[in-house]
Amino acid sequence: MKKETSVRLTKNPEYYLYTRNMFNYVVMLEDTGRLSELPKNLFVYYVISLFADEADNGGIGQYITNSSKKTYPFLRVCAEYLAHKEISPFICEVCDYIDSFPPDTESDEFFAGLEPFDNRFFEIQKKHEIQKIVLKYYRENFEVERITIPVLKQKESDTCGYFTVAKEEKCRDAEVVAKAFLDILSSFEAQRWSIELCVYGDTFNVTASSFGEILDLKKILAEWGKNDALRMARGRICDFIKEVRFSTYPTVGEDIYHNYVHIEPDGYEKNEYMLKYYSLKATGATNVNPGENEIILFHISRTKKPGAYEKMKAYWENNYSNYPNIEKFFERIAW
Repeated sequence: MKKETSVRLTKNPEYYLYTRNMFNYVVMLEDTGRLSELPKNLFVYYVISLFADEADNGGIGQYITNSSKKTYPFLRVCAEYLAHKEISPFICEVCDYIDSFPPDTESDEFFAGLEPFDNRFFEIQKKHEIQKIVLKYYRENFEVERITIPVLKQKESDTCGYFTVAKEEKCRDAEVVAKAFLDILSSFEAQRWSIELCVYGDTFNVTASSFGEILDLKKILAEWGKNDALRMARGRICDFIKEVRFSTYPTVGEDIYHNYVHIEPDGYEKNEYMLKYYSLKATGATNVNPGENEIILFHISRTKKPGAYEKMKAYWENNYSNYPNIEKFFERIAW
């Protein structure tokens, strides 16, 4: 049976545009050349703001060589819809230049010819701030306030994977899950872990942290569903906890990034979990520790899982020291 969901078009499209269902829908429209099926105001906002974001970050050459180039066939028409006295003619000139070369051209001559456009883009951006202009267009040109879209699974890639918990991997025993977590931590032999059990009213989180060698998150994503010695432990944790996150804070030059793989039920297939990789620049954040790795078990309800907190706490207190690379366990009350 085809699944559908309703999406309300709020005044700020960023609130819904990158939610899972909406994002998967937009990617499908990109891949099939059907972006113009979006409501007109959202169509224009998405195409032109993506162009502006890419050009602002790395020039028009970045826009036309990254995955954002899938929106290029719609760039001219969106500029015409926008009908801005400076932005629209400029974008049409960019399109005239790009169209004068064979498709997918990446010659030195092509990129050299884009440089004057980059300079003009930054002049226009400084004067008008394209993202604000296109947001104004979006807000002033509503034709519909809600759309119905299909619920689509994101395609598997190096940043997206799926994991199914088998019947024999399901678990309701908190002590068994506590042991499974220690087994997984111990498999990262280069790490020295400390485990924090943190209570927030009715819920508690578990955070294992380490410093030093940065975890390879894309490798973790790719190997999470392997049928190896830890397969049962992974299945038990996913079934019991539901939300698991691997996080790292590596540095690249002077910048700090928050990279993470979030694991949660995908809401599409029974007993199936989605693993999604994200990378965000974290420079300037006050709670960032460069070089830190974390594995977090999220939002465990003490009401829905009575006794789980006490059993897990007791098991970790009595057994964490049996694992050579787990150095510390402690409790923190945040209420």
